[in-house]
Amino acid sequence: MKYKLDNYLDQLITKKLVFQQEDRASSGKLSASKLYWPLQWQILATQFSLKSNFDDYTLRKFQRGHDVEDWFIKQIEPKEKQKFLEYRGAIGYCDSIVDTANWDNPVGCIPLEVKSVTNAKFKRLKGIADKGHILQNAFYAMAFKSEYHAITYIASDDYRISTGIYKTKDSKVEIDKIIDDFERALESKTIPVFEPREKWQGNIKYNNFPDFAGLSAQELQEKYNELKNGYL
Repeated sequence: MKYKLDNYLDQLITKKLVFQQEDRASSGKLSASKLYWPLQWQILATQFSLKSNFDDYTLRKFQRGHDVEDWFIKQIEPKEKQKFLEYRGAIGYCDSIVDTANWDNPVGCIPLEVKSVTNAKFKRLKGIADKGHILQNAFYAMAFKSEYHAITYIASDDYRISTGIYKTKDSKVEIDKIIDDFERALESKTIPVFEPREKWQGNIKYNNFPDFAGLSAQELQEKYNELKNGYL
């Protein structure tokens, strides 16, 4: 049977995803989801509203993740969802606040963060959450004044689910240090030299702001002045 391939709908979705990516303005504050970002990325994103330009494939993967997470939140019917929380001037929106009264390990009402991952990563996790995800949700727990917090991973291919419960105090010292470093960077009125917090961040292929990655302190000061004066 003969047919004509039509790419209109595919291109329409691409345009909408790209527009959504470009349409997000920065609040100027450090967000919970960026806690484990390199300090340089934090400053570039919050102070200059610079954005990572993800390709079409990556944007679609992000959307798939959002869809899976939205489905999960609807199933569990939390007490609250997308709750705005603030701690030491940093901000974030917690996926959900849940009552664990009927859980295997009841620990009261706590923040629950939901993350969608591939089946391959789900297998590698072995029940232990990524460091960045732990810090993000511990931040919510600190703001919510909760002793515990939980992180759920969903395998996006078959919807398998794994949930871990963590003590908030285990992350407090590190979160406070990250916020301290961010505040000092703001006061310094410059762009910090790039230093990855995680191994993958050091790979230029995955660098959010590759044009700044290899610059010296002097070169970054020049970039800071240009950005502040609207030259870039």
